[in-house]
Amino acid sequence: MANSIMHAFDLKNKSYEELKLISTKIDKESAVITIRSQADYQESFEQLRLLAIEMMALRNVHFSKAKDNDSYLNTARSLFTVIEKKSLEILDAIFNYSHENRFYWKLCSFSTYMETYAERLLANRDNHIDYDESDFLYDEIEICDSANSFESSLLENDYSLEFDEETTLYIRQSVGSNIYKKISRAIEKREEFLKSKRVKTNPSTTQSKNNSIKFHGSQAEFVELVKALIINGNFTGKTHKEIFEILTDFFLVEITNVDDTFKSIKGRNTDSRTLFLDKLKSSLIEYIP
Repeated sequence: MANSIMHAFDLKNKSYEELKLISTKIDKESAVITIRSQADYQESFEQLRLLAIEMMALRNVHFSKAKDNDSYLNTARSLFTVIEKKSLEILDAIFNYSHENRFYWKLCSFSTYMETYAERLLANRDNHIDYDESDFLYDEIEICDSANSFESSLLENDYSLEFDEETTLYIRQSVGSNIYKKISRAIEKREEFLKSKRVKTNPSTTQSKNNSIKFHGSQAEFVELVKALIINGNFTGKTHKEIFEILTDFFLVEITNVDDTFKSIKGRNTDSRTLFLDKLKSSLIEYIP
């Protein structure tokens, strides 16, 4: 790689004074992330993994330590911002190198995905018994879901809620905004292609609109309702994922990522975390004479 990105600092074991020194050191670096070889490409994934560990350490250890110490908290926030920005720069470099060299990975560009689709389908057929394109499409849609989860965890994570508005806006408007748009666009196009392909390959896998009912509500409301029914034991015999797949098809709901949506429900800072269920209860009580 043209310049060393950052070494793992084992942040969870660092003191406040050490955090200040590390933050100053990283701030002074002005490395432009450039991937020039396959070795750089592989190394960049390891760097991304290490940086994610450092962000988790800051979130879980130092932010909790710094609750009553403004200077400590500001230092931890500053360091987190620098690390997140570098993570996004690495992600952008990986995305660009993958696109230019037509390397598939789960967050690759849509054009790279399409160019490698047939080759990857054949490879899976060779490696699995009784494997056909419908199996491949099912696996690819699952990968798409996990890609959404990865993107969400990196770019729309709960950690950013610890930042002030100015810091969060800076991250979103700089590198983060650019790579977020590129990845989001690529995943959206891939999902559209896969769902269309699945219908053509096996029309019975998707409910006809004539046999469906439109759910008029937000993604969060739908997830809150279905999760409550599952946990209450009203749906049995299938996994949570399978139940959501059936119900989203039937009710014509597009859920980007169920786990992330439910995570946001659990993290609500309101008097009640079951806003939609409370609303349903109030509506029914008003309706009953």
